[in-house]
Formats: sequence, C-alpha cells, structure tokens
Amino acid sequence: CWQLLKKSITLSNLEPDSYYYVKTFARNDVGLSFGEELSFSTTSHYRNMLDFSASNGNINVPVQLPDTGTMEFWAKTTFSYTDRTLWHASGNESEGWFCEFSSNNLRAFIQGSALTYSNIIDNKWYHIAITWNSYSQFGLGYAASQLYVNGNLIESYVSLSSFSPSANFKIGTQMYGSNAFNGQMDEFRLWDTIRTENYIWENMYESIDSSSDHLICHYSYDSFEGAIAVDFSLNGNDGTLHDFPIDPWLISTAPIGEEGIGLRTTSPTSVGSSGKDM
Repeated sequence: CWQLLKKSITLSNLEPDSYYYVKTFARNDVGLSFGEELSFSTTSHYRNMLDFSASNGNINVPVQLPDTGTMEFWAKTTFSYTDRTLWHASGNESEGWFCEFSSNNLRAFIQGSALTYSNIIDNKWYHIAITWNSYSQFGLGYAASQLYVNGNLIESYVSLSSFSPSANFKIGTQMYGSNAFNGQMDEFRLWDTIRTENYIWENMYESIDSSSDHLICHYSYDSFEGAIAVDFSLNGNDGTLHDFPIDPWLISTAPIGEEGIGLRTTSPTSVGSSGKDM
C-alpha cells in the first residue's frame, strides 16, 4: 500500500525570469507512481518585506477601520511569548481593536471579543486574516467577527450589540507606542468588505490587482520611498514609518507569488525566488 505524507519542499537558487516544471513521485516495493506535473514562473525581481525586529518601529495608517471589513497580512515573529502588537486601533482586552502575539498564541480583539489561535511557532510565517461586520447580517445577532490562519477559519464570534470601529490605527505597536512587534511582515491588505474563507485561501499566496474592488489600502512592502510604506491600491493611503532603523527593508521570505503565475491543486503552492516554499 501507499502511505501519503504531507511535506513542504523548498527549492533554492532558482533563476529569475525562468519557467520550471515539478513532478512528485512515490516508491514502494511494487514500483513508482508519479503525481501531477506542476509548473511555475519566477519573477525578475526580489520581493521585499518590512523588518520590525531591530526597533520599536511602527506605521501610522491614514485610514479608518471600516464598519465592515477584512484585514489580512503575512507575519513571522521571533519572540511570541510576551505581548507583541501586530496592529492596534484602540483600547485594551475588554473593549479594544487590536491583534497581537502573546504567550505563544495569536489573539485578535474586535471590540473586546477575543479570537485565539494557539501554539504559534517562532520564525515561521503565518497568514492572518480578520473579518468583521459591525451590524446585523443574516439574522446572526448584531455583529460578527472571524479569525483565519493560513486560510482556515479558526474562531468566530457573534455579538448582540453592534461594533464601533475606531479611527486611524498603527501597524507594529499599540497606539501609544508600547508592546512593539518583533519580527517581519509582508503583504498587508485592508478591505471594506468581508472576504470569504475561499477567497482568502485562494489569494493569500498571490499578489493582487491594485484596482481590486473594496481595497482600501495595500502595503506590499516591495517599493519604498524613505519613511513611506507605499499604498499599492488606487487610494493613495501611504503609511508613515516611525522609529525604524535606516534600512528596515529585507528580501522577503514570505511565500508570496506573482499574480497569474501561482499554481495550486489541492494544496497551496507558491512561487518566487530562492527560499520560497513549494
């Protein structure tokens, strides 16, 4: 009989602007069996990410959280045991809007409602998506929030009272500058609509079109001008960097591909330069 093993394989030292074909195989006493042939392209440039690990760096985002929205990004922490803020809009655990690594867990608070993913591993990339609607939809109370990790729904919350998103928010620290994030972040997106689990799963490994409907801001961290996180949506909501070292931009190791050339069958497949997971 065959034994199916799930395993991630990393292809290193790939050439830019090249096309590759990949085929898996399995062997037992009877012989060989080959899987489906997959193909992918590599880009002509390296992608960047933003490094928060050497400072109290944070980004002021000049937009308000929408009444109904989705926030998604890739993050990798180097120290998840103590409170490390990924983004913060207001308040504390009893009534706040923020997301953090704490005690080796990921916690998202939507107006004090805690959504938790346990057993975070340091130095590992996670795709994090949080959705919320502030008012009654589909008869499910007055408001609801959801936490997705790596494209999978982790936890939901339904409130009997409406949510009230606050104004502007920060990425990387609390609004008053404490509990700074320690790690790297890539591909931050804010939408004024609820993205479904299927949409999140299908697009988390891909770049997106800057003209996508409902996109409020998109920080790919691939292009930068001094202390600016360029917004690649069409809305011009550039973020302002504070308290970073001179050069916080690193070549990205997050598993992000280029729009139109990422390929998945029943499991995620990502593309790119050296170090991208397959």
